[in-house]
Amino acid sequence: MSFFKLKYIYMAQFDVMISFSLIFNLLLVLYIYYAYNITEIIPSYVETKKFRNKISLELNNVKSIVSLGSYTSILDFKYFKGFV
Repeated sequence: MSFFKLKYIYMAQFDVMISFSLIFNLLLVLYIYYAYNITEIIPSYVETKKFRNKISLELNNVKSIVSLGSYTSILDFKYFKGFV
């Protein structure tokens, strides 16, 4: 019985050390996570956004060319319809 009392008495002094250790590990993991995000994820997101903007501009150009081609084909159809 005295062994268990002794164990609980000495265990109390490690609670503070364990708490500080857990908090330190948590802060370390958060620091590594945010450092990884700043160096890897955020630049990748910015590059992806630039790439998507570039693609959307190209698609707008293609849409305008296709629209222009459709318009000219309609004009051609109307023009040739009179001769048929």
